[in-house]
Parts: sequence; structure tokens; C-alpha cells
Amino acid sequence: MSKMIKTTDTDIKIEESIILVVEIGTLSFEIDERYPWIDVYLTGGESKEFVTQIDEENMPVFVEHEELKIYCLNWYFNNVEIIASEDIERTAPEVLVQEQSIKDILSEVSTLLITASSITRKALENNFND
Repeated sequence: MSKMIKTTDTDIKIEESIILVVEIGTLSFEIDERYPWIDVYLTGGESKEFVTQIDEENMPVFVEHEELKIYCLNWYFNNVEIIASEDIERTAPEVLVQEQSIKDILSEVSTLLITASSITRKALENNFND
């Protein structure tokens, strides 16, 4: 029977931890009592994507949700820019154009490489036949 995870570690030490979580809008701020930093995730539906890690000098030790909530609200208002949805819609086509331009460039490079390879092969054949 094949297992999902394979390991050579035979030390089966069980540890527990408490993670405090504060969600502001679509951002989830999580701090594990074992570590001094806060992990920030973008949440939506059933997905969760890591955004950044807050690890500043002189961060307080968070014991209660209220302390974490105040800290995260301050961080949110200092680091999150709220923009109009029209700005997002205007940005999206620009990204698509940039992606299309990159695809076009890659296609041209591929064509040039094939052409260069063909020319090199013909030159080698001509030199070999001479």
C-alpha cells in the first residue's frame, strides 16, 4: 500500500499550538503562538493564498484576539490601498495585452531559432559536401 507522505523521521513527537486569527475583509491575519510573526493570507471562497509576513521589530506578544485585531487594523490601514472596481477593470486588459505581447515575442523568437537552426544545418551540409 502506497502512502501519501514518505519520511525517514522516526521521532513521532506530538506538539500543539494555538493560532489566533483575525479577518479583515478578504485578508486573514494569523499568528501561531510558537512564532513571532503574523502570516497574511488572501481568502476567498474555499481558497487561501499567502500574501506576506509581518515581522517587524518590537512587535508585541499577542495573547488575546483584541490585541491582534488592533495591531492588524493599524497594519491594514497603513498598507492596504482601496481602489475603485473600475480601476481593476482598466488594469485587467493591460495585463492581458502584456501577456499577449510576451506570447507574440516568444513565438517570434521560436521562429527565429528554427530559421537559424535550418540555416546552420544547410551551411554545415554545404561545407561537408565541399
